Amino acid sequence: MARDIAILNGTKNFQSATSNTRQYTVIKFFASWCGACKQMAPQYNKIANDLPSEQFVFYRMDVDNNKDIAKVHNLEMLPTFVVYKGGQLVYRQTGTVHEKLRKALTDLIGK
Repeated sequence: MARDIAILNGTKNFQSATSNTRQYTVIKFFASWCGACKQMAPQYNKIANDLPSEQFVFYRMDVDNNKDIAKVHNLEMLPTFVVYKGGQLVYRQTGTVHEKLRKALTDLIGK
């Protein structure tokens, strides 16, 4: 069954999601007008569905609706992916190289 990737909105929801200590929280920063974001969407969905839900939770966050969070992360290019665990940023990647993202995530869990 395909995993639904929820959209995060607001600082409170972002902080709640990223403070998860049980799982890695993966967030894709995107914009509706971003061609590269649209190009990466199927691969991001595939990665989310391929990796174990016991270890990862995946979200998307629209930078146009969350400018304060985008500013804190100094987003200069989209898509940008961040991975948090227990409130700590453990990985960041910009661009559409989905193989690099998959490898980084699997390395986090020692596969």
